[in-house]
Amino acid sequence: MADNYIEKQYEQYEARKAAWKQSQKYRKKTRPTSPSPQTEGGTRERRVFVTGGASGIGKAIVETFCKEGFRVAFCDLDEKAGKETAQGTGAVFYPADVGNQTALEECMQQIFNEWGDIDILINNAGVSRFSPITETSVEDFDRILSVNLRPAFITSRLLAIHRHALQTPNPYEESSISTPRVI
Repeated sequence: MADNYIEKQYEQYEARKAAWKQSQKYRKKTRPTSPSPQTEGGTRERRVFVTGGASGIGKAIVETFCKEGFRVAFCDLDEKAGKETAQGTGAVFYPADVGNQTALEECMQQIFNEWGDIDILINNAGVSRFSPITETSVEDFDRILSVNLRPAFITSRLLAIHRHALQTPNPYEESSISTPRVI
């Protein structure tokens, strides 16, 4: 009985997989129409913005995108580490506190002015406080939300507003990746 059940499940899986492959065969392919920077080989150069990119996971993200040939900008509160990361990777560093809405919006506006658009947005900046809830103050919790949650909304909203104002759509649609840390 169990063998028949497993065989039947596998057959259903294979049928779904074959149907999916068939549907992809005839899928309409779209071509990019947005003026995105071109590399020497004629391929489109993707523009990446990372919050909290000076150290830790953010630095690894910046390094990886730079190694893969992407155009990368990042912001961070730690100016010393930010300059070191920028120097080591070739990325563009903007000193900014993501908890400060005005500073974050000005940072993104500078990138829009210089690059025209952002293709990939990674909200990586975050803080945490490892303590029991009984020892966590409301102020601590507010700080965690203002750094971990609010900037993801602010950057995504600003990118959506910017994209809506563009004459031609971005060929990569709206890429938004969030890696919020523990709230």
